[in-house]
Amino acid sequence: ICRNYFPHTFDASSDDLKKGQKYLFCEFPHAVFPMGQFLCAPILDQLLPRNERVCGIGADIVFSVPILRQVMSWIGTRRATRDGIRTILSNDSHVTVLPGGIAEMYLVNPNEEAIYLRKRQNTVRMAIEEGLHIVPEYCFGNTKLYTLIGGKEKTVGGSGISNAISAFVFRLSRKLRVSLLLFYGSFLTIPRAVPLHLVRGKVIEVEQCDKPTDEQVQKVLDQLIAGVEQLYKEKKPEWETRPLVIY
Repeated sequence: ICRNYFPHTFDASSDDLKKGQKYLFCEFPHAVFPMGQFLCAPILDQLLPRNERVCGIGADIVFSVPILRQVMSWIGTRRATRDGIRTILSNDSHVTVLPGGIAEMYLVNPNEEAIYLRKRQNTVRMAIEEGLHIVPEYCFGNTKLYTLIGGKEKTVGGSGISNAISAFVFRLSRKLRVSLLLFYGSFLTIPRAVPLHLVRGKVIEVEQCDKPTDEQVQKVLDQLIAGVEQLYKEKKPEWETRPLVIY
């Protein structure tokens, strides 16, 4: 039903993925809900070398919501902990993560495509420690499914009261590890039937190191940022006219 509702396309080759090498697929943007990535989950195996699998990781709140918990478990999602990641790797699978998380959800706005990546050193550090090559992926259209109330557009040109409320709600969400959002779509709660287009960027090769330095981590993070920028520039569909801004 979902795939009939959303016009979705893919541009994700596995030609540069080496069989036997483990990968960390970094997907953007999270938006209010990562519907594009969710739709892709059941068919990701087809976008990998033969007989290889990929499993995602999710915040604890995902496993506290009835029905959502069962769905995420069904598609192989594990808790976003080091043990959860190592469980995926021990099952001979690759790992998928949405680095932006809760912070990125609050960046949704009509004027730009905004992602939260520049301070995600821990995600990169984990990839280095586990010896995972990094693959950036982007789902165009994801941020158009819902309109966020009190999001980033309020902090840009809104009142001081709006700024203060948005900042307070964001800090509370980070503390509780759950997103507190006000948003709407078609008929208030239904996501809009906008086109979704998933693309995959070039592999960033990572040299395994048990204790990488901050400089090593930052170097790889800079490569990931550049890779996402290049991916957005080269594969942006005609209907996406907004610039990409990386925070």
